[in-house]
Amino acid sequence: MEHNRVRTVVSRILLMGLPFAFYIFFWAYDGVVICADSETYIDMAYSREPLYPMFLALCRTIFGTQAYLKVAVLIQSVLAAEATLCITIYLKEKFDLSTFWTYAVMAMPMATSLLCRFAAGRASMYSNSVLTEGITISLYLFFIRYVLEYLEKGDRRSLFILSTIAILGISTRKQMYVMLIMIVVGIIYRCIFECKYAGSAYIHTAKVPNAEHGVKVDRKRCIFRCIYTLVVTVFAVTAISTLVDCTYNYVLRGQFGRHTEDNRFITTVAMYTAERDYVEYIEPEYRDVFLQIYDECEKEGYLLNSEPEGWYDAATHFADHYDLIQLDTMENMLQQYVENGQWDDDMPVLDRMDVIRKSFNKSLIPHEIGDCIHVFINNFFVGLVTTVATRTPILCVYTVAVYLIYVVLLIMCIVGIKDRNRKYKVTLVSAVTLISICINVGLVSAVIFAQTRYTIYNMPLFYIAMIIMISELINLRRGNDE
Repeated sequence: MEHNRVRTVVSRILLMGLPFAFYIFFWAYDGVVICADSETYIDMAYSREPLYPMFLALCRTIFGTQAYLKVAVLIQSVLAAEATLCITIYLKEKFDLSTFWTYAVMAMPMATSLLCRFAAGRASMYSNSVLTEGITISLYLFFIRYVLEYLEKGDRRSLFILSTIAILGISTRKQMYVMLIMIVVGIIYRCIFECKYAGSAYIHTAKVPNAEHGVKVDRKRCIFRCIYTLVVTVFAVTAISTLVDCTYNYVLRGQFGRHTEDNRFITTVAMYTAERDYVEYIEPEYRDVFLQIYDECEKEGYLLNSEPEGWYDAATHFADHYDLIQLDTMENMLQQYVENGQWDDDMPVLDRMDVIRKSFNKSLIPHEIGDCIHVFINNFFVGLVTTVATRTPILCVYTVAVYLIYVVLLIMCIVGIKDRNRKYKVTLVSAVTLISICINVGLVSAVIFAQTRYTIYNMPLFYIAMIIMISELINLRRGNDE
């Protein structure tokens, strides 16, 4: 008995300590990784969301200019370890996973980090990088863990935690609006789930409907409560994240407004799909600068009219020329145009550039819907690839195979598992993962190219869901054999 107790304690210590040992080892071994965008966060650039620059500034204030980046990356590494442990423990308890399957689940976030460190071109882990991904990837794992809890229970505590994580994520990186979309989807699901049984059955608060225990709920009140929850949550997350952004810029720059250059991503897509004769749609005062940008991009072969055949090559063409359009051409020309122009007000340069890009978007996008959809579809397929692998032709074949395997496993679980509660939990994990992939890839594909940096959030979750399904099917087979 004492031996088993000691063994259990050692097992728990090992389980708890492994992710921390892993990430802290690479923190000590690799140190701080400075990337192309790092300086904009360190310098608190006007175009960046507030939370990550504030995090770096706080570390700089407390630990000094010599050590603060090392400390910041240490905190990111601890956060990555905690996120890995959090989702592992949750799934272990939810599915009563054996030691083997528990470690298999835990290995997926760490394996994804190793892929970035040893197999990807960046040759470094995001937990070591001075990038927003250093914290948002970890936040996303926490987020999905509480999405699963909220979808199953529908309790206010889970929704509050989800909303808080979403505010932190959006304040760190605009891509994290995917969290708000997931919350909306989750609330709508809970509304359908609860209101379906309202009036005709008893709903046990925050649990699966139970006809024997619970409180009878009027359907109209249920619908009203769900709509109220949806509106209040969306408003609160949006308003608070906006207030954080505006307050940050007011304290730092004396301007109570949001950070700049959010619309440059859409403008890049609009410029990529534009034709020269679209200049007639542009406001007269901006036509000259539009033609300068367009002619330079067309001469260099950056635009859609130079796109090669085939979806893979077409998507690669867009990805390879995206930054060349946005940063090397459009950004420089707009800045020169604004700085050399005569304006009636004293609007800051970056704000003026935002105004011009907004005008471009309003003028061009309505005439480019078909081409934008074409670019979106190509990007979406690439995003599905980079979510589970690296973008290469051979791994596109692997991607098709692994998604098919995923769907087959899900169907087998739905058909084979007889216990309704267990079937529901397995289906929930698998479906949430697929929905999360589609939402994230869709959002990314609409405004930028689907490189791994933007789609890696769901890579560990995809393989974790597969592990859960495989473990359930093996347990099912063993049960049938017995």
